[in-house]
Amino acid sequence: MYGTVPYFQDFPAIPHALLSEKLKEAVNWNMLDHDLNPRDLPCLFDEETTSWTNFTIEPEMRCFSVSNHSSIVFVDLPYFITRKYVSKVLARALTYGHDYENELIFDEKTVSLQIEPQIRRLKDMPCDNCVYNDVQKELSTNGSYYAYNIENLRSISSDGSHLSVEGLGRLKKLYQERIEQFLKIL
Repeated sequence: MYGTVPYFQDFPAIPHALLSEKLKEAVNWNMLDHDLNPRDLPCLFDEETTSWTNFTIEPEMRCFSVSNHSSIVFVDLPYFITRKYVSKVLARALTYGHDYENELIFDEKTVSLQIEPQIRRLKDMPCDNCVYNDVQKELSTNGSYYAYNIENLRSISSDGSHLSVEGLGRLKKLYQERIEQFLKIL
């Protein structure tokens, strides 16, 4: 099973009745998020970018959109991709009573190694009317990236690359500022 530590399947689960209400709610929420979150990829494979840039460690998928005469362009900077089904890993770890922190907490250096080349590339584009949204900053806590909310144990990304409802909630303040900024120029 992709994204699940194999030994989670080898040990018996903690009986659901013995879990605290907080853990029961977190397990149920994460399993529901994993099952309901769509995995459709609205983008195309980008096989040509590496031929004209030096960046070969970029994600395989990229979305391009075309706009003419925009007075302002909002660009979401990339955020860390775990390549794990975070919702499922977290739900299983909580159910089986295993440590999930080693799997789902990433230090600033690890995050930076993955996203900095992409951020540099985006910010080096000639775009005088671009406003950059630092998504990773909004998702990080105390200099580290927790792939889950440490207060309620809900996953921030469902499958490691798509934000869950919890993750999108963390961006609400940032996007509200951008909406207000956009409305001022109308």
